[in-house]
Amino acid sequence: MAPNDALPAVLVVNDDGIEAAGIKALVSVLGSAGFCRVFVCAPDVEKSACAQSITIRETLEANLVEDYEGAAVAYSLTGTPADCASMGLSGQLFKGVKPLLVISGINKGANTGRQVIYSGTVAGAREAVIQGVPGISISLDWAESSTDAHFSPAAATCLPLIRCVLEAAASGQLSSSGGDRLLLNMNVPVDPSKSKGFKLAQQGQARVAFPWTHIAKKRTGVQLAGIGGAGGGGRGLPGMMGGRGLPGMVGGRGLPGMAGGRGLPGMTGPSPVSLAQLGSVASAAGAARCKIPGEEGKEGDGEEPWQPLHKMHFRHEPSGWDVLDKDPAFDSAALALGYVTVTPLAISTSINVQPQLKSDLAWLAPLLPNDA
Repeated sequence: MAPNDALPAVLVVNDDGIEAAGIKALVSVLGSAGFCRVFVCAPDVEKSACAQSITIRETLEANLVEDYEGAAVAYSLTGTPADCASMGLSGQLFKGVKPLLVISGINKGANTGRQVIYSGTVAGAREAVIQGVPGISISLDWAESSTDAHFSPAAATCLPLIRCVLEAAASGQLSSSGGDRLLLNMNVPVDPSKSKGFKLAQQGQARVAFPWTHIAKKRTGVQLAGIGGAGGGGRGLPGMMGGRGLPGMVGGRGLPGMAGGRGLPGMTGPSPVSLAQLGSVASAAGAARCKIPGEEGKEGDGEEPWQPLHKMHFRHEPSGWDVLDKDPAFDSAALALGYVTVTPLAISTSINVQPQLKSDLAWLAPLLPNDA
């Protein structure tokens, strides 16, 4: 047996993909710390905002990644973060290895409030708990001044808590206290070196609005304009849908419609004026195609009657905060104050039916059994 074979095993997954700077920094720091063996199973490409989705009725491919710094063994997988967690724990990929802890991250952008529901990073840790292994998700808040160099300090900041959880798992303390259901969501401030330490926080209600934007296109399929969203100047999608997490989740950094926002992502190329003109032309052409024969001269309010089109294109675009948490007891507010937030989450979607809840749902009484 090699000297480090006696060390507890940790599985690391993420949603940004195996080549992302966040997971590479985490694995390198964990490997250098020397208190665990690190095994990696991460998506081969970015899988942000895929939540708890898994792959069924489709063959997945795992590819060995050589010389992955800090890892005993590393594989990329053509699946989701949840797939990666369950595969890494299955014994099929890492023969004879039983990880005591799964860590998902480090995500580029905070995962707080209601955004946790969509997060592939949190889902990777949640899948571990579903499989009976404690899970920790780690995300780094992101600002315009942030760089990949912030990931290593973020990983180092989280080491004390990671080590504490791993030691409790190795000693059996977690199993005896139901800790196999332990799911912790951690968020690290933009500048980890200036963090105020760990703070236990509740999951808040903060959320970013993602309205649907109608995209007009040429017949060739080349995007011309975005219709129905905020103005241009975007630099690529900074949000969850293809942009690795939600940069700017706290403090308004990097989200359109907020301080420091850059407008709608993907609005590069023609100027905003040109885009508006093109969108106007496209809308007019579409309306002309939708005219009802014999209705051209009908009097009314001046608007063309709506008719369904055969094909349209839409995108989700972040447009700013829809709901904000101001109480530092909640994750997003505490993170904005500079704390490393630690938020226990539950894998169950049910709630206890307490007397007060029964009273609140009295209007359902006719449909419920007498003992409900």
